[in-house]
Amino acid sequence: MASHWTPLSFEQHGHMRVNAEGSIRSLMKTNMVTVVVSELASIAAELPVFFVKNSETGSFELVALMGFSVDSNVFFDNGVWRGIHIPYCVQNLPFVMASVEEDKYVLCVDESSDQFNAHIGQPLFEASGDQTEYLMSIVKKLLDYKSKQETTARYLETLLEFDLLAEQNLTLDLVGSESVSIGGVYQVDMKRLSQLADDKFIELRRRGFLTAVYAQLLSMQKLRELARLNLAVS
Repeated sequence: MASHWTPLSFEQHGHMRVNAEGSIRSLMKTNMVTVVVSELASIAAELPVFFVKNSETGSFELVALMGFSVDSNVFFDNGVWRGIHIPYCVQNLPFVMASVEEDKYVLCVDESSDQFNAHIGQPLFEASGDQTEYLMSIVKKLLDYKSKQETTARYLETLLEFDLLAEQNLTLDLVGSESVSIGGVYQVDMKRLSQLADDKFIELRRRGFLTAVYAQLLSMQKLRELARLNLAVS
């Protein structure tokens, strides 16, 4: 079902509630999830992480791979998320903070979400029209997530500035003669990183991005585990 985002208001949604426990299930039918740099180490401990180009904007995004076909996520076991860390981008669903102009945001809700209903979950507004403590906490978390996205954008800009990203076409051999190919993804190029000038390497560390660089590289070890899960559910 396509998302239907609309600005949240007491007049329109004063009677509605949100089942916060259902947010992770939004990932069940997708094989990639957006990652921010502050969670990269946690995600990389469980899933392979790549860089991809947004087909509409041409800009790079940081994503974790959860399956080998577009609508397949093998990181669920009978509807239960296998991981410990829940990606930040889904933690506050069905809400997003939409930018309407510079430094001005509007809280929006996905009216099509199963989490959004009139009977089960957390209330959003008091009878007076004021936001509940739950909704105020969501607003705070979403604004914090905006800051995390801005840091991630600076991380990506730094990698491009230092020419550290290289396109990869990977072929992963599975059991028997079966194999899977992964194309159109990018990762940090180890050779370019090792040959990086000292001043740029120090600058990478000064900006706080060195840990993220190595975490992404180490996450590639999780590809084979993902392939094993893929075989288990196929």
